[in-house]
Amino acid sequence: MVCQYLKNLPFLMCCLLVGCATTSDSFKPSSSERSAFIEEPLGDEVTRVSIVIDVPNSFLWAFLSDNSKAHHWSVFFDQIRDLPSNPNVENVDGLGARRRCYRNQDARGYYWDEEVVHTIPGRLKRIYTFNVSNDTWPRSWFTEGAETYTDNIYTTIDENQTKFTFATVSLSTTNAITRGILLSDKHIDLLTEIFMLNMENIKAMAEAEFKSVTYERPHPYSETYFTGDLDSAVPPITSVTPGNLSRADHLKNLERYPVRLGSE
Repeated sequence: MVCQYLKNLPFLMCCLLVGCATTSDSFKPSSSERSAFIEEPLGDEVTRVSIVIDVPNSFLWAFLSDNSKAHHWSVFFDQIRDLPSNPNVENVDGLGARRRCYRNQDARGYYWDEEVVHTIPGRLKRIYTFNVSNDTWPRSWFTEGAETYTDNIYTTIDENQTKFTFATVSLSTTNAITRGILLSDKHIDLLTEIFMLNMENIKAMAEAEFKSVTYERPHPYSETYFTGDLDSAVPPITSVTPGNLSRADHLKNLERYPVRLGSE
């Protein structure tokens, strides 16, 4: 009996983490025609999703560096705001840039912070997710403290076409139970679908801006998925609780979790 419970523990915990909603409930594609596609994860990656966007590499890099645009393409976060850069990092090529991702419009409930910890201009931004906060109980027991890298990879196809990739790694600084949940099939499927929807919005928006035409958003922001604890306010942008990893740790992690740029 106990062995059977332990065997099912990751699934039971995942149900608590992601709630009753599934990808079909909260993150539903608006069309059966999908432009984003799933690739085989490389190394320690838990998911790898790509899309081809008909804009120059430099245009897409600048477009995605403007966090004010996230309100118009993210299906999960209402907004992403710039934070003060990491004071312990020399801000070269965007290294040390921080931002806060807000699930809700009114700066209450679920949020997390991100930092660019490795960059190759025009090719890569490795984004460190930390300080996951304001979730509801019992989800908060598992989600708060989760840390990941998401590699944003830009591959030039030609002068007006760029392949863009999200590739996520779950870090060992996350406790073992939460890591087990993050690596469950249910959570990976959810994360992958959110990535695909975001990417298809990014493609539509970036191409519209490049051509100076009206943006028609393919996928809406989800109002039905969890919002976190709405009684808890998000701290002001001047307040950032550091993650568990230092600059030295991120440099070491280039060996532990090497960047996988994929095929050219």
